Amino acid sequence: MFQVPSHHWRRAAATIVRTRVPLIQHETPTPRRVDGLVNGLASVAGALIAVVSILAAGVVNAESKPALSKPPLETGLSLETGLSSPFETSSDIVIEIESSTFEMRVLDKRDGELGPTIRVALGSPGQSTPTGAFPLERIILSPSWRPGVIAKLTGAEAESASLNTPMGAVKIPFASNGAIAVHGGGDERVLGKRISAGCVRATDADLLRLIAWLDGRDALMAATEVQNGEIHREFRRSIQLVVR
Repeated sequence: MFQVPSHHWRRAAATIVRTRVPLIQHETPTPRRVDGLVNGLASVAGALIAVVSILAAGVVNAESKPALSKPPLETGLSLETGLSSPFETSSDIVIEIESSTFEMRVLDKRDGELGPTIRVALGSPGQSTPTGAFPLERIILSPSWRPGVIAKLTGAEAESASLNTPMGAVKIPFASNGAIAVHGGGDERVLGKRISAGCVRATDADLLRLIAWLDGRDALMAATEVQNGEIHREFRRSIQLVVR
């Protein structure tokens, strides 16, 4: 059985209770502000419980459910759903981001079950979020962060894996060799805006809800801690992110 090292729980508890820095550009850390404490201690405790539950769920899934083979690619598969518009895809789970409404929705095509609807921020003019269909490989919990070119010019330095980097608690890489991702750390005040350097930004709480839903659909493998301290969960089922 996979066992999450005890030092990881201590690290998770220590980092998540620290005041998160509300970021207007995730590539450039900004000064700590008292008014960043939007949700109070109740949300902090809830987020910690959610992280622990998600990691534990990965361990349970590893023991009780064998890996499922991904279905062969299909063509001409019409997806008629409650999403913003029908589209074609070969995956059996689809996450759709509608740029015009700044909404991210998820669908399990096997039974038509819809997941949570999540409000997001997108890439700024000149650094727009790429559009298209992107196969997803993994979810990263407690992600590390490497600053981009602009952030480096301001003196930003790389940050090791934790729940308190500009990536937030969750990162889902999808484009540019993982440099573009759906990630947490989003301040509610910037949701619905084009303000990032290309990434899709959401709140940690919303992305943790998405992971819990995916666990309920048997979509994720067990959690694995990699060398740099990140926790990776590979997708058990075929899944695509579609950005419109």
